[in-house]
Amino acid sequence: MVEFERLGRVIRPAIARAIPVSRKAMPTEGLLLADGDAERAELFWRVSVPILAFVLTLLAIPLAHMNPRLGRTFNLFSAAFIYFSYTNCINIVQSLIAQGKLDFWAGLLLPHGTALLVVFVLFRHQLSVYGLFRRPPPAGPPAAQGAAA
Repeated sequence: MVEFERLGRVIRPAIARAIPVSRKAMPTEGLLLADGDAERAELFWRVSVPILAFVLTLLAIPLAHMNPRLGRTFNLFSAAFIYFSYTNCINIVQSLIAQGKLDFWAGLLLPHGTALLVVFVLFRHQLSVYGLFRRPPPAGPPAAQGAAA
């Protein structure tokens, strides 16, 4: 067993400056000022994570509603499928931004706009009296009272 009163290591400034800083370790302000595609992709990831949390919170509301005819696990599997698809789309868009094939703002709008559209459709389905794709019955003429007597 070895005991030390004090343990330390001296890092010389020249050595510390020679260590390359990874993009994940860069401050957000540095990513905002950088012009590279890889830096934009990292910035996209940092912006997407809070948006992802907000959209998934909204998505939990309609998925928490349970339809007894579908069973207890249908919404759980739906939520897991939507989550994995959503995060996979974010990763794909991040790689497209890093390759320079997609603009930052278009990449930000694509997965999050699609997820918000899914949330809107699920809310509409939950609040709709007639269901998601059914239309209300056509309004006919009012029933004749006492006619044909």
